[in-house]
Amino acid sequence: MFKYFENPEKYSYLEKSSTTCCICNEEKSILYSIATDDFECCCNECLLEGKLIEAGTWINDCDPNNYDSNVITYQTPPLPTWQDLNWPIVDGTFCVFIKLASKVDFDNNIEKFRSAALPIEVDLSQIEELWEALPNKKITSLQDGNYDTSFYLFRHNESYYWIWDAS
Repeated sequence: MFKYFENPEKYSYLEKSSTTCCICNEEKSILYSIATDDFECCCNECLLEGKLIEAGTWINDCDPNNYDSNVITYQTPPLPTWQDLNWPIVDGTFCVFIKLASKVDFDNNIEKFRSAALPIEVDLSQIEELWEALPNKKITSLQDGNYDTSFYLFRHNESYYWIWDAS
């Protein structure tokens, strides 16, 4: 459904019950928490149609010079991050957010973890410390991945990359 977010129903902040969309003012069962000063949530339809542009708000930060920056900024569910992060780019194109990562996603292999780090976003001298903070068990939803340090797994073509943040 979303070009740059593979499983928003599992890994995005969703409102739990039927709520009124802050953009179209219709009651919907699936709404993304956008938590800006003027808006709290947005439905699938408004997000997919880019109605956040008309409303004068956005969800994600990214390189504004990329050809698909409006898709990330206005038409992609928010990353479940602690801090504001720029959406990662590899070889000039945005990556697809897959899930919150754990050691299982790297076959419990620190070298696979190291090789998938986005060098622009990750200080490689911290790999051992970050590896220790990476959860051991597989994360299947946002609720499973509620840790003080979070790791975000992205795909670009056939390669996987990660970035992290902490509370």
